[in-house]
Amino acid sequence: MDLTKELDYEDNYFDAIVCAGTFTCGHVGPEVLKEMVRVTKERGYICFTVRKQEWEASPYMQIINDLELSELWYKLVHDTAEYNVKEDVSCQLCLYQVN
Repeated sequence: MDLTKELDYEDNYFDAIVCAGTFTCGHVGPEVLKEMVRVTKERGYICFTVRKQEWEASPYMQIINDLELSELWYKLVHDTAEYNVKEDVSCQLCLYQVN
């Protein structure tokens, strides 16, 4: 599955999406969050992590805020968490519910 393109699922298809280890440097950017919202059912959940370097380099907060301002989802959890202890790398741990 190529997350950089439109997902081949109908609107409101999934009850929840969990995405861990995908939002890292050189992989998938924050634009896919809009597509994840599209394919998640109303009151469904989207949980994802974003590695610290990617969070700082890409417009995650802008897209997340745009989705909140558009009332497409709302924040349940957004914290900094350990990601790779051996490398001393953290991530953003995010859980949102789709409106």
